[in-house]
Amino acid sequence: MFSLIISNGVVIDGTGNPWFRADIGVRGDRITRIGNLAREKAARRIDAKGLVVTPGFIDIHTHSDLALVVDGRAEAHILQGVTTSVTGNCGTSAAPATEDTLSLMASIGIGGAKREDLEWRSPADYLTVLEKKGVSTNVAALVGHGTVRN
Repeated sequence: MFSLIISNGVVIDGTGNPWFRADIGVRGDRITRIGNLAREKAARRIDAKGLVVTPGFIDIHTHSDLALVVDGRAEAHILQGVTTSVTGNCGTSAAPATEDTLSLMASIGIGGAKREDLEWRSPADYLTVLEKKGVSTNVAALVGHGTVRN
């Protein structure tokens, strides 16, 4: 039995192949089968007739480094189908950071962050903070060239 079946959707699988109509079977947090699942049992079923089902999108240019620390739900991304956010763009990143840069980020309100939200120095520490707080998207954190120079 599936925990979820998304049925009757137009599937665009991201491989470059043409779209196709199919049902998608999910067990736990994994897609385990794609095909005709009309006769299969599921705890929950979503009818995707007239809708498109795709893998999550990757947003390669975000400035959500601090917003993710404040509110890891990332609703603006999730509601658009974005499941991976690349941060640290335009030469600026949340880490590495000094006390002065963290205080500056908090003082100008980047991402709504307050000083007590900013508890890291290294990129590894930053990712640990995100993991502890919980983030609904995957995060690929770049280190900005301007941040490195400072």
